[in-house]
Amino acid sequence: MGSQPNSGEPNKQRSFARYIVLALLALGAVLAYRGYAFYRLDVAARVEHPDYRVLSPVGFVGHGYGMVGTLLMLTNLLYLVRRRFPHLPVGSMRTWLDIHVFTGLAGAMLVLFHSAFQVRNPVASASAYSVLLVVLTGIIGRNMVAFAPRADMDRLESALDVLDEYHPGIRRSLVSALQKHVVTTPNVSVTLLGALRLVPTWQRQGAERRELVLARVAVHGDAATLPVDDRARRALALDSVTSEAAREAYAVGARVVLDSWRGFHRFFAFLLVITVTLHVGVAWYFGFRWIFGRS
Repeated sequence: MGSQPNSGEPNKQRSFARYIVLALLALGAVLAYRGYAFYRLDVAARVEHPDYRVLSPVGFVGHGYGMVGTLLMLTNLLYLVRRRFPHLPVGSMRTWLDIHVFTGLAGAMLVLFHSAFQVRNPVASASAYSVLLVVLTGIIGRNMVAFAPRADMDRLESALDVLDEYHPGIRRSLVSALQKHVVTTPNVSVTLLGALRLVPTWQRQGAERRELVLARVAVHGDAATLPVDDRARRALALDSVTSEAAREAYAVGARVVLDSWRGFHRFFAFLLVITVTLHVGVAWYFGFRWIFGRS
């Protein structure tokens, strides 16, 4: 019985999510407004547009979008380093995750405008698809973190205290029984497929923990003789204990699935680094050095 308490995190997460969405919408609006007349043209017509040498992928501003976007995407990977050293006093993991989300999405948007909404060679295509896969797996992972079940230990402790008032000794009995009911936890990292295969096991174990609590409380007597108000208070406490006992099993499963998903996400991030490095190298080799003064 040892999960994180559930506090006001969901509200904070929703607030930050709104800020991210607003910031990204503002960035997208500015970029689109600056180049709308250029981006709406087909590829052939863009060559004659006054902004071609500025907003095309090899243009000064368009190239700058790519450079800043790439820098943000690489900065985004620092979160993986931060996770390796969770005890360093350099900001909370929640803050780093929020920065990770923002830099990833902002970088992807800048890379999209850098491409001028066209992909015309295999290297650029590989980079674009890598960015897309990293962003998609990252968004899904972020939502998994936000909505993953977590046992509220404060709520559980409080409910156990209430039950103990009506059934002296029940607290010790329930804590002992739940500790003996071991939730499946892989000893080594598992693949995403392996973690998903275990989901029914965690669901079953959650149901078992719920039934275990109900059975133990039933042994200690019912609430038929209690006043109406006390019966309602006891029923509420019992519901809290059963739900939190089950949620502990679900939280273990969510943690394992999240860890495997992060490995999935890191794989695409690794591909992104390779494809972006290749993209930059090819661009440099084939003449993008003009930006530093050479034709």
